[in-house]
Amino acid sequence: MIVYRLVCDHEHRFEGWFQSSEDYERQCETGVLLCPMCESKRVSRLPSAPHVQTARAPVPRDDAHEEPIELRKLLRMLQSITEDVGDRFPDEARRIHYREAPSRNIRGRASLEAVGELEEEGIEVLPIPDLSKLH
Repeated sequence: MIVYRLVCDHEHRFEGWFQSSEDYERQCETGVLLCPMCESKRVSRLPSAPHVQTARAPVPRDDAHEEPIELRKLLRMLQSITEDVGDRFPDEARRIHYREAPSRNIRGRASLEAVGELEEEGIEVLPIPDLSKLH
């Protein structure tokens, strides 16, 4: 997993997690990568130093000028741009992947086994916590 510091054309700074540098490039080229604050597709990498986190070392923090993104705000944004398909998530993700259903952003529930099967088929999923369970 690679973590990049990113910035959009409106100077919103945020982090992006990618499987590889090729994954980052592909998401940029296909317009999948969006700013979580303004949904701009014009996103670029910021210079950053690599780091390795150990159990004893604190996680390095970004510079003081970077705008913090609250987890709840990000999750609410994700919920607002996705359709909740509930327990049908694995089946609906397959239907979209194999072009049997219209392409759209969906969310729902799936077991770890079902998520693993989707990933084995080349279907990308992003597990996110249930916002209703956060306090």
